[in-house]
Amino acid sequence: MANDKDALIRGRCAGLLVHASVSKAKRVLLTLACDKDALVRTEAYDSLSAFPSKHVQKVLKQAIVHEPNALARSYAILSWADITQALGVHKKQKKFLKQLKKLPKIKKSEHCMLSFYYAKYVLWHKKSLKKLLAFLNSSDYQICCCAVNLLWDIMSPENRQSIKQALEQLLQREVCASVSENAAELLQYIKTA
Repeated sequence: MANDKDALIRGRCAGLLVHASVSKAKRVLLTLACDKDALVRTEAYDSLSAFPSKHVQKVLKQAIVHEPNALARSYAILSWADITQALGVHKKQKKFLKQLKKLPKIKKSEHCMLSFYYAKYVLWHKKSLKKLLAFLNSSDYQICCCAVNLLWDIMSPENRQSIKQALEQLLQREVCASVSENAAELLQYIKTA
């Protein structure tokens, strides 16, 4: 399926391989990370987060720098951050992350900036939570949905109250159903947890 002519099939294959814990799955995902279709690469970058290794970390780092598609690049950043967190954060990774924010193709993409602040938060800088929460005010409903989804991932006893307050403010003004339903679900989880 990874070699199918249809990009949707290749992308679906990449998405499903996240659940496979065999080295062959990782090899297929690394191949799909070089696919001509941006959505296939996006799915591959996303699934590669389940295969923490120095090699995958390096591939994702290269994708962050060279990927032409902003959405795919943002997923490469997210997976790179998760793998870097799993492998241990070193000065080299902190330096790379600081350099990222200066790249024009990162600064010009709201998706990439959201992923950047997620990476910064999970790797060492907990004050980045304010920047993450600010994306709940985006005029792009997709960014708002992505921000809520990332808040699910980082929620902890330490940040629960800040996230709760931001979600309550969001729900007072949000008109987009996909954003408000996702935010309400997370808020309900916070209240019952």
